[in-house]
Amino acid sequence: MTSPFLDVATVSVVVAAVLAMLAVTLFHVATNATVPHAMRSWGQSCLLAALGLVLKSLDSWVDPGPVQAAGDLLLGGSIILQAIALAPFTRHGTRMVRTLVAFNLVHLVTTTYFAGFSPDPLMRVLSTDLVGAISLFSAAVIVWRPSRTTYPGLNRIIAGAYTITGLTLAAQALMSWQRGSLQVTELMTATYLLAAMLQVLLPVALLTISYGQMAGQLATSALLDPLTQARNRRGLAEAWSLLQARARRGDEGWHVGVILLDIDHFKRVNQSHGHSAGDALLQLVAEVMRATARRYDTIGRFGGEEFCMLLPGVTIRQAQVVTERVRQRFSELAKERSGIDVTLSAGITVANAGQSDMEQALDAADQMLYVAKREGRDRARVDPDALRVAAGLAAVPRTGTQDQLGFPMV
Repeated sequence: MTSPFLDVATVSVVVAAVLAMLAVTLFHVATNATVPHAMRSWGQSCLLAALGLVLKSLDSWVDPGPVQAAGDLLLGGSIILQAIALAPFTRHGTRMVRTLVAFNLVHLVTTTYFAGFSPDPLMRVLSTDLVGAISLFSAAVIVWRPSRTTYPGLNRIIAGAYTITGLTLAAQALMSWQRGSLQVTELMTATYLLAAMLQVLLPVALLTISYGQMAGQLATSALLDPLTQARNRRGLAEAWSLLQARARRGDEGWHVGVILLDIDHFKRVNQSHGHSAGDALLQLVAEVMRATARRYDTIGRFGGEEFCMLLPGVTIRQAQVVTERVRQRFSELAKERSGIDVTLSAGITVANAGQSDMEQALDAADQMLYVAKREGRDRARVDPDALRVAAGLAAVPRTGTQDQLGFPMV
């Protein structure tokens, strides 16, 4: 005799209630999720599955044939919605959706036939379980290899859940066929419970991973300037701390090129062309720095029109070459895209990351930026102490004398 704990109707109603609550949560999370359409599709899937389970729990009060068939079709539809949610993240997402739709059509035909035209409850259940098992196995194979890493690991969880659910359906079909009847046994009810719990596991896993990603995004956004997506002062301080740790381990990149860049006459640009044009120029500076930098360099914005680049392990000559590339490319693109003649001034230094804090390095570069501004803008100036820092020597009093390339005359 089946125990009350494993009563199929009770399990169906409880799982349906949980799925409905998860659907509401998924709809809410979708507003801030990385891929909101996937969240919404999965929420709709939970609602369909909940309705399907409720219908399947009514077989004691109404004619079980049509109601059970409708419940099975709704559960199949929920799997299709899951496939639609997963399609962008799998290598063959469109194929998976088409495959599940095809299996659901077969399921619809067989269910309609054995529930209405040629009533045979046993054949209806066998066809439903077998078609469901084959479709889930097919989906598991397609889902196993993701094409994007928006939800890393979730594809494997889903593929595993689909495989286990498919096995439970196949096991139910085998037991029903061997017994030649639809009498529910303890083992059959246990497999049904397992399949129902897996339907709850999937949205819970999705929500858990999504919340983790949103927490990571919040932590990252605290380090970024919202307009340019370059690092803000806090983000630059974090990057400098990592460089300090590296320098104190004795790594090769113990010295860091520090470049400060400032848009010349930026207030005049805002007044003449509007703040939208000014914002576009700020974004352009970040874009050009990002395109010029190496993958382990750091770019940042201090607010206003001042930007910074941290270049570990470079020589003074290399830092100056990078600076000139950024300045030239920025002026070219600003003229090409917006028709604005605008230039950058820059101050350059090289600091010992293990012996200097970031503020000291920035102050040295800022002084050179001030010199470049004072001398007429649209130029770069190099810290006179930078040569001696790179050589491991002590700083000398600055003379302010530099050659035409901006190198100090020391």
